[in-house]
Amino acid sequence: MGGYLNQILGWRSAFIALGIPGVLFSIIFYFTVKEPQRGATDTNTVLSGEASSMFTVFKKLFSTHSFIYLSIATALHVFCIYGLNNWAPSFLSRLHLMKGADIGLVLGLFFGIGGAVGTFLSGYLTDRFGKTDKGLYLRIPAIAVILSSLFAAGALFIQHTVSSVVCLGLCAFFQAMYLGPSLAVAHSLVPASMRAMTSAILFFILNIIGLGLGPLTIGYISDRLTPVWHSESLRWAMSIIIVIEIAAGSFFFIAARKLKLDTKS
Repeated sequence: MGGYLNQILGWRSAFIALGIPGVLFSIIFYFTVKEPQRGATDTNTVLSGEASSMFTVFKKLFSTHSFIYLSIATALHVFCIYGLNNWAPSFLSRLHLMKGADIGLVLGLFFGIGGAVGTFLSGYLTDRFGKTDKGLYLRIPAIAVILSSLFAAGALFIQHTVSSVVCLGLCAFFQAMYLGPSLAVAHSLVPASMRAMTSAILFFILNIIGLGLGPLTIGYISDRLTPVWHSESLRWAMSIIIVIEIAAGSFFFIAARKLKLDTKS
């Protein structure tokens, strides 16, 4: 018992030590970096101005077809992200008999590193190739979402534990490639004064559906299948992620087509 306690305290001290530089950097950043003027990077300076009401921003956003399809795409995709993230530990424990400590370490590394690299790479790729074709800001995430469904299938149905975990990591990598481009596109549809509220509206939509329904739906389906499939019920409940990711990718492709029309008008 004492050994476990010392180990926990050791990890806690390490995390605290790692957090101190971040706090110090935040303080230095706050006092030394000046916030840029809102809309300063816009080519059309008329777009900047006072903040708009939520109703005005809501009306502006939903007057564009691209935002409607983008909202559907991100909501479905986040449904899969939260569904996978919340049930992956139980999946690895029940079906691959992994221990809790191993699951935490593996998923922490794979999801953390994979998510960070995927987020960075999506921003790099869309900024580089989206200069000539704005539709690529959504087509690149669309391709990534479709690829994530393939690795989700591998993670769920490959029996080899290591291969399943690797597929989970690659799935998390591709799943993370949607957020930056999605926010960039949503912001491009409105004036600078509406962008903060635009982020709030988009996150509200995707979290209500994704976080609110993703884990809940998978858990409900798993419970209903348990009398027949027993421990396999979770595998089949989580398999809905594959289908929903394909649907999400399709809506990203539609949003990319609509974006060209909305930006021309």
